[in-house]
Amino acid sequence: MSFDALQVGQKFGPHPFSVKKLSHKKSLELLNQNTLSKEHINTPYLLPSEIWGHARLFSSLFGKLNEMLITTSQWEIHSSILPEETLYVTGTITNREENGEKKVVTFETETRDKNKRLLLRAKDTLLFLQNITGWKFKDKKIQPTPEGQLCLNLPVKVYFRHEWDPSVWKNNIHTDKYAQTLGYKRGLPEFTVFFDWIYVALKPLVPDLNKNSLRITLQKILPVYEDDRINMQIYRNNNEYSIHFLKDRYERILAQASLILARE
Repeated sequence: MSFDALQVGQKFGPHPFSVKKLSHKKSLELLNQNTLSKEHINTPYLLPSEIWGHARLFSSLFGKLNEMLITTSQWEIHSSILPEETLYVTGTITNREENGEKKVVTFETETRDKNKRLLLRAKDTLLFLQNITGWKFKDKKIQPTPEGQLCLNLPVKVYFRHEWDPSVWKNNIHTDKYAQTLGYKRGLPEFTVFFDWIYVALKPLVPDLNKNSLRITLQKILPVYEDDRINMQIYRNNNEYSIHFLKDRYERILAQASLILARE
C-alpha cells in the first residue's frame, strides 16, 4: 500500500472475515502466558484485537502491509461475538498529511456482524516509511506523571501474536533486520495486544462496562520488545482512566480510556 494511492474520503469494503475457534484459543493462551498474575483470562468471546479488521481489509486490497509504523490509535469497543461468526469490515481514509518525507494517513474502520451491529470502530494513524531516507528512531526516557487513584499494577511480558518470517515479510517493522535500519533494537511486536490487556484489565474495574461501550486511545507508543517485562498501571480520575506501561520505571506506552454512554 502506497501513500500516493490513498486519498481522503476513499471508502473500502465491506470485507468478510471470521475468527476460528483454534485461533481464539491461541490468542487466549498467549495472553494468559504473558499476563504475569494468578488471574486466568477465559472468555468464549473474541478479544478486541480479533475483531479489529484494519489489517484484514487493507491486506486483502493491497497485499502485505509493509513499510508502515503505527503512531497513534483509538478504538471504540462496542460489543463482542463468538468465534466462527462472519464479520464485515469497512474502511475510510479520514486524514492524509505530507510534510517533506513525513507522510501519515489516518484510517477509520468499522467491524460489524451479519445484522450490521457495530462491534468495534478504530481510528489508526500510520507513518508511511516508503522512500524515507535518513530517519532514525531516537529513544528517550520519559518519567510517568500519573493522576488519580492507582487501581491496578499488573506485570506483563511483551510477545508476538503472529510469526513474522523475514523471508516473507519484506521491510516489515515486526522483523529485526528492517526495524534495526530505522534505529530500533529489534522488530516491534503488534500494538494490538495492548488493547487486549487494557480491555481485559478494565472489565472488573469499570462500572457499567457491560451496558456501555469503551473508548481506548493509545496516545504515546514508544518501543518495547519481545520478552520485555513491563508493568501496566491503571489510574482512575473521576470517570477517566489513564494507563501507563512502564519499563524500568520509565513510560513506554500511555493510553486513556473512558466509557461511551449509550446516548453517544
